[in-house]
Order: sequence, then structure tokens, then C-alpha cells
Amino acid sequence: MPPELRNSNGRRSAAFADGGASGNRRMINAPAPPMRTAHWHLLIGLLALCAAPLLCAAENPSAKTVAASPAAGVFTPPLRDAFLAKAEADLRKAAKVSPEFWPWLARHPELKTGLLVAKSPAPAVFAENLDLMRKAVGPAMADKYAGLLLAVSLSEKPLDTASQTSLPPAPPEVVKMAAWMKASGTTYLAVMTNQADALAKAGVPAPPAKNQDFWRQLAFASGTYPPILRQSVPDFIKGLLRRLETPAPKDAKQPWPLFPVDKAPYPLLTWLSRTTAVRECDWMWDYYWKSGMINYGRYSWDYDRKPEVKYKASEWHPSSLPRIKEDGGVCGRLSSIAEGCRVIMGVPANGIGQPGHRALLVYTYNAKTGRYGCQGMQWIAGVEKSRLLPELGLPLLNNFMQRGAIQAFALASAVNLGLDHYHDGLIAAHLAMAETNPARKKALFMASAQCNPYQPAVWKELADLAGAAPQACAGVLKAMDTLVLNPGSAELSEATDLPANTDFSKLPEPAVQKTGEKNYGADFARVIGDALAGEMFSNVLAAKRDLPAAGETFQAELNRRAALKIPYGPEVSLALPAKFDMATGKTDEACRRAEAAIKDADTQKSKKAKTAADATAVAVVQAVTGPMPPKDAAAWIKDHLAKLEASRPRFTVTDGKPVVETLYAGLHGIYMQSLKRQGGKIGQADAKEAAKVLADKLAALPVETQQPATPPKGSGT
Repeated sequence: MPPELRNSNGRRSAAFADGGASGNRRMINAPAPPMRTAHWHLLIGLLALCAAPLLCAAENPSAKTVAASPAAGVFTPPLRDAFLAKAEADLRKAAKVSPEFWPWLARHPELKTGLLVAKSPAPAVFAENLDLMRKAVGPAMADKYAGLLLAVSLSEKPLDTASQTSLPPAPPEVVKMAAWMKASGTTYLAVMTNQADALAKAGVPAPPAKNQDFWRQLAFASGTYPPILRQSVPDFIKGLLRRLETPAPKDAKQPWPLFPVDKAPYPLLTWLSRTTAVRECDWMWDYYWKSGMINYGRYSWDYDRKPEVKYKASEWHPSSLPRIKEDGGVCGRLSSIAEGCRVIMGVPANGIGQPGHRALLVYTYNAKTGRYGCQGMQWIAGVEKSRLLPELGLPLLNNFMQRGAIQAFALASAVNLGLDHYHDGLIAAHLAMAETNPARKKALFMASAQCNPYQPAVWKELADLAGAAPQACAGVLKAMDTLVLNPGSAELSEATDLPANTDFSKLPEPAVQKTGEKNYGADFARVIGDALAGEMFSNVLAAKRDLPAAGETFQAELNRRAALKIPYGPEVSLALPAKFDMATGKTDEACRRAEAAIKDADTQKSKKAKTAADATAVAVVQAVTGPMPPKDAAAWIKDHLAKLEASRPRFTVTDGKPVVETLYAGLHGIYMQSLKRQGGKIGQADAKEAAKVLADKLAALPVETQQPATPPKGSGT
């Protein structure tokens, strides 16, 4: 356990106040069956009577006083031990493992706990997969890399042990076509550039238009390039261990190993189960020692748009790592090669989806500090706009932000607290999920958060328990900030906003984002706080109970966050307050908010700031005009559209097409909605007339308003 998480006696620190809170594959941990729930409910009640100290809460240096926590006395050592004992007893009955498995697991107590608490009840397949991996790699490697074996075993499906060695025989028509190509000396390139003519000459019926398998199989059968043969997880891991156990070549300048796979906390190693074909692994091994790691490649559409590249004869499949290196690509391929090469060399990496773009995220390790972190590569947006492709690789309590990239940053922060905190947080959360008493349920979730505050799912559960009570909602948010923010940690990662077709090789630091030793608490608070605050206070608004007082509580929460220099995003800090104003009869004040948002958007100079401000203005106007009578809303927006047009032109012609300025287009869309909300023939007629007016304005644009062509949207994700 890190020293900062121990008290003067070296024991885990006691829990402290909750900050005022009160009154998929490997995806969702479903509630336990009724009998199991009843069992845990009884067990919790009995063990709560024990006079035992509360289990760990990550000590928060920013807490100046220690107050009585509602979690105190609920999550105790006897309860923890009882949970583990029952989980092990149940798993021993359910899992079909070899006799040597349990004695081996007992020699790795931390990993044994990890197996038992990853999900509740612990699936038998987790243990069976782990036993399979243990036997696959042999005794010595199983002991040295036990954490890796557990990480790749946490799959709801049994691990397949068979790697592909060949493909099934090609259909007769493919064989016939390939034979004609060989006899006539016709290349695959010639066939693909004139498919109908080639089929006719070969005497082969045309395959269905959507049958791409025919042409794919023809490439293999004709010997144009080989298929990619899938490698099983056990075989891939055995190959990875052989590489990790191989010393660096003499006089090599490249660092080795690149990540402490044998010592890293197992939750960070799940991404190493993403397998790559054997030939590509061997190619990357040789490439690394000659040229180093691949961070990027040549930004090009040639691989898809030039037939002589797409259909050329090669020793490698077009989607293989060597061909990506040779032919280039755009974001999908260039992030995939950086990701795949790292996993092959033992560095956990995962794809990241961003608007119109694919990037990647890599776990890092600082040997000087002993801390783990995250490194974004090829990012064009911030963490709040990023999602995991495909997932974290660990079971989750619920589906809240299950693919949000913040999950990875949270996990890195969690393991830096120590696996004991990580495991205790999971145990308390599992007990809370099974608990039926609301007060005890909340106390257990709070105990879980105090052990490991970097759990989005736990804060979601606490938010749900807060219901529509304004003070309780604010209390959850304050408790989260208290636990995840340390003094001076309110340092937000700077959002990267770049076009989706960015060529990272032309940037000063190609393909790599800056990464540093920083606390991700501020990012966690910002992303999770935005999601939960918007949801909770929207529920408060919908409940319509004492809205003036609720609005004051909400405003106080906005002020508290602003004082921390981690303000809520515009949807929460601007649009939602406008909805409260409208609901409490403060229409004039709400309209002033909307007018201020429009003015702010219209005066922004930088493209990045204007894009964000435009979205904010549209959201605020929607919040203000939505509750208005449709006729009044339409009149209000029409007036402001006219003011925008009067100030400067809002339309241009780009690439020969009329383009409406984003802010104007967003407001006009709300205007159209307001007209249609009037209903009946009048509403439809008004909307039709408004659309015609806009179309006429665009049609009347003079040629001299044309602007330079803009790059195409998207980048081949």
C-alpha cells in the first residue's frame, strides 16, 4: 500500500465524512438471485453488530476534519472475510478446474481475491479460463505472470484454445475463377478493375452484389495475398511471454521491456488479450529491434482508393501491420498499427473512438514514482468526447459510461491506491448491490467509494439513491469531489480539438500526446460530475417539488464547482439553469441567458471556441423556448435570427454548395420545431414557408461568396 494511504500505525486509514451526502461481454454485474440477496442481507445485518473497525477509505489530504461517516461500522473486516469465504466456497462448487488450481491460486493471495471479487457471484468460467491459462504457459511462467493470466481470463466466454492454421476450402466457383486466372495470367488487379468481363471470360456466374466473400476468397485462392489467421488467446500469450523473456539484442538502443507486465496490477493488463497473427508478431519483433516502436505512419487514402495498391500482389494481407506500414492509411489504420504493435510488445493499448475519428490510449508506468498513468495518442478531442473501442475489459457494476474513456483514467488512478483498496471497493459495492435496505445500501456504496473513489458505477448508484432530493443530489457531488480531488489537483487536461482528418506526422510531436505525472481526479470529477449533475438535477426539475428552493440548491452547487475551478459544462451550467428559470416563472431572466449565449457565440474568434459556444447557445435557446407556447417561441427565435442576419452575412457557398453558419442553422432548426409544434395545417404551412424562405436566400447567393474548399469530413474510421 502506498505510504500516503497509511496512518501512523501502518494500518489502513479510517473512513471520513461523505461531504454532506445524505437521505456487455464483461459488462454488467446483474443483481444476485433472491436467495443469494437474502443471504447477504442477513449476513450484513449480523456482522454489522461486530465491534470492528471500518475497512479502508483512501485518505484525502484535502479533508481538514474527520466527521462521522454514514459508512462507519458497515463495511468491516468480518464482513469482508465472510464475503470472500462464501465467494470462494461457491466458486469451488461451480468451477471445473484441475486439482492443482486452488493450491496454485493460494500462493497468489492478491490475485485470488481479484478472481473472487471481479464479479459477484464469481463466474465459474473465470476460474476455468485461469486454470486453462495456467496450464498453457507452464508452472514457472504461471507464477511469474499470474496477474496477466488473471487479466486475460476475465471473459464471460470460455477461452478458445485453437488458433487458425488454415481457412476452410474455397467454394467451387472461387476455385474455378482462380484456375482461370492462373491459366490466363490474369492478375487480381485486372479482375477487380473489370469484374464483369473477368467473370464472363472465366465462365463463372456473377456472385450476388453483396457477396464480398467471393472476392476476398478469390484473393487468397489466386495467391495474390494470404489471409490473416487468427491466433487464440493462450497461444498469443505464450508468444508474448517468449518475447518478454527474451533479452534485448546486444548493443540494442531500444528500451526493454517496455512495460512491467510481470509486476503491473492485473486490471491494467486486460487489453493484452487482443491477439494478433503469429507472422505479424514476428515481423513486429524484428522491426522493433531495427527501427523502434511504430507511433504512426503515412497518412494516405491510397490503400482504399488506388486499385494498384488495394489489389496488388503481396506476402501480406492488406489489413496486416506490415501492409499498413507500407501502404499507409488514415485514422483507423494508423491508430490500429500503433495499438497492435504495442500489444505485441507487451504494452496495454486500446482503440479510442472520437467524433469522426479513431485514436488509441496506452497505459504507462513511471519507474521513478511507481505510478501508472494513461497516454492518449492521435487524439483530436478531450476525454469527455472519447469512448473505448471496444471496452475496458473488466466486469462493471452497471452500464453507466461503460465505454467512456474516463473509465481507463479512473482505473489507472484506482490501482495507484493499491489493489487492496481496489478490491475492498468492489466487495463493498457487491454487498451494496445485494442490499435491500436503502440506508444500508447507501452506506455500503459510500464505503466502497471511500475505499476506491474512482468508480463511475458507484457514484451512479449513489446518484440514483439520491432520487429527486436537491440536497441529497448536491451531497453526492460534493462527496465525490471531496474524495477524488487533492489540494492543487484541480488541473484539467487541455481538450484537444483537431479536424478528424489531421495528419499527425505534420504536427510538432507526431502521433503522441503529452502525458505527465498528474492526478486524474479533476478529469474524473469533470466528466462524471457533468453526467451525474445533469441527470440528477433534471430529475429534480421533473419532480416539480418546491422548485424555487431546488433552484437555489442547484445554483449553490454550480457556484461550489466554479470555485474549485472545475465548472460544469454548458449543458449543466447554462442550459439547465435556464430550464429552472422557465419552470419557476423567471422567463425574462431565462431569455437574457439565451441572448447572452447567442452574443457570446457570435463574438468568438477562434474556430475551436466558436464551435463550443455555438453548441452552448443552441442548447440554451432550446431550453428557453421549449416550454414557451409554440407561437411565442417561434416569434422570439425569428426576431433573433433577423438580428443575426442584420449584423453580417450568415450564408456562403463552399465547394459549389450553399452553407449556413452553424449558429444560424441551429437556431433555425429550433425555429422550425416551434412552427411545427403549433400543429395542424397552420403549423405545417408556416414551417413549409419558413423552409422556402431559407432556400430562396441560399439560392440567391452570388458566386463571389464562394470560399476555399474545405477538407472532407471524417477520416476513414
